[in-house]
Amino acid sequence: MADVDRCLMCGSVIPEGAIAIGYGAFDSSGLQSITIPENITSMENRVFNNCVFLQEVEFLNEITNITDGMFYNYAPG
Repeated sequence: MADVDRCLMCGSVIPEGAIAIGYGAFDSSGLQSITIPENITSMENRVFNNCVFLQEVEFLNEITNITDGMFYNYAPG
């Protein structure tokens, strides 16, 4: 199983074959927008924690496992 675990890049690319995005994967990154591909079905807690520049998240598929803390500590500007 390929997962996205931790990334600090602004222009993140989710690897082909990934099915989950792990805890705090984009924590405190400069991420501004991201498209979650259709192969991602699970996203853990605090994926977008402290992503103060994040403006847009596009989901290309239904997420079957999502936590209430996915956007923890996120306040859109």
